[in-house]
Amino acid sequence: MKQKKAVCYCRYSSTNQREESINKQLDKIEEYCKRNNLNLVDRYIDEAKTGTNDNRDGFQQMMEDAYMSDWDFVVVYRMNRLSRSVADSMHYKKQLNKLGIRILSVIEDFDETTPEGGFFNLITMGISEFYVKNLAREAFAGLMQNANKAIHTGGIPPLGFNLNEEKKLVINKKEAEAVRMIFDLVLKDYSYAEIARILNKLGYRTKTGKKFKSHLTDLLQNRKYIGEYVYNRSAKKNVDGTRNHHKNKPDKDIIRIPNAIPFIVNKEKFDKVQRLLQKRKHSQYNRGPKSKYLLSGLIRCANCGSSITGHTQYTGSSKHCRIIYRCKTKKLEPCPTKPINIEYMDRFVIQEINRILSKDSAKLIKTEINNQLKQIKIKLNSLNEKYDKDIADNNKQLMNLTNQLDSHSKSIDTLLNEQIQDYINTIREIKYEQSLIASDLKAINTVYKKDIVSKQKFYKDLFKENRKEAVRNIVKVIEQGNEIITINILLNAFIQYDLNEELIYRINIDRDILAWNNF
Repeated sequence: MKQKKAVCYCRYSSTNQREESINKQLDKIEEYCKRNNLNLVDRYIDEAKTGTNDNRDGFQQMMEDAYMSDWDFVVVYRMNRLSRSVADSMHYKKQLNKLGIRILSVIEDFDETTPEGGFFNLITMGISEFYVKNLAREAFAGLMQNANKAIHTGGIPPLGFNLNEEKKLVINKKEAEAVRMIFDLVLKDYSYAEIARILNKLGYRTKTGKKFKSHLTDLLQNRKYIGEYVYNRSAKKNVDGTRNHHKNKPDKDIIRIPNAIPFIVNKEKFDKVQRLLQKRKHSQYNRGPKSKYLLSGLIRCANCGSSITGHTQYTGSSKHCRIIYRCKTKKLEPCPTKPINIEYMDRFVIQEINRILSKDSAKLIKTEINNQLKQIKIKLNSLNEKYDKDIADNNKQLMNLTNQLDSHSKSIDTLLNEQIQDYINTIREIKYEQSLIASDLKAINTVYKKDIVSKQKFYKDLFKENRKEAVRNIVKVIEQGNEIITINILLNAFIQYDLNEELIYRINIDRDILAWNNF
């Protein structure tokens, strides 16, 4: 008799304290397959994954492979390993049945070919779904009790706060300085990018120890900074398990406790910032026409890093009109970078782009790109090894926390689950970075001269039709200093495939030579 093929699916959920480990599930499934003369050809495993949705890598890979397989069965230890949602279980069972694949359970060995077997299997899945939803309701009730006492309910505290032994928010003096500075600089009309640069330069870091980036809106709208404790604000998850944190529940469902925690920013300043954010939000739909300056948005100050923009200047008693590129930073103290005649800068950039697009430069560009690609390959492979180690370290911490779940009370388990979720999110972020690396390594190929010539022709034609657009495709950024001016040419523009890494070719010129117009 021909031996039938089977695969197994195992899942361990960090939110269940009495679950069998992956190894135990595998042992029982292997015994079951031997006892029933099944050839176990593959194993699909998800660790620390909830069964309340289907967003699981191992599970999705199994369903994808099923379409191209010759399996007869999918074996699970319990039916709730497949899913804790009756709707999801029935949906995927139906898909597998269409492919001629049946699901077998080691524990619930019901004969689903009979009405009684199908009925009891459905009841078992319903009980499992009820158990999870009831547990979630009880856990949420506990969290709501804590929230009414202004106790932190999990996750990383906001910047500017730490947790004391009672799990309440207390001020972190160093971080609170950064928070106050952010609010003050916003009111002085600094951009988020400028604020991030200032904070990083002064040595401030985010709550996770990283440098600040220009994503500050959520921080500026956090009412904890005025001492108001807020919980249960975000709307429920969508049917796909995702949540829109900017969509709120009705006010009657939100817990708001004024003066429950120490304030970092006074309410008057906080309200001013909220009005300013609303004004900015509405003004983005009413912006005027784009700048007339060729290099607007491309020039950056080499001293302070701010944007350099075009200005019209009237000098002398005759009010002679002079157009210049000038650093706009003058709020804390005037920037030492001197302005430069717009005609000189534009002419220099146009001349260099024409040179880059000339046939004589094709070999130079090809050599430069291929040399940088070799270095990128070395760097990406090294980074990939580091990420593998980071994932292993995070998985180890994840397993340690998971193993602690059985030995604690429900309230402590809730906190452990929050920490577990943080590790899971970190691993997901690292895996996303690895996916970008994999994409680049797969894409990287040697670039040939004919490829460069083809791209040069494209940009020459574009340069004739729309000079500004062509410049923005080829130039990454221009750094304007008092001694040297640097054009950073984006070599990615001359590659036939997409690459996440940026390849840069730098062209430097002495500022005095440029100013004398002797180039």
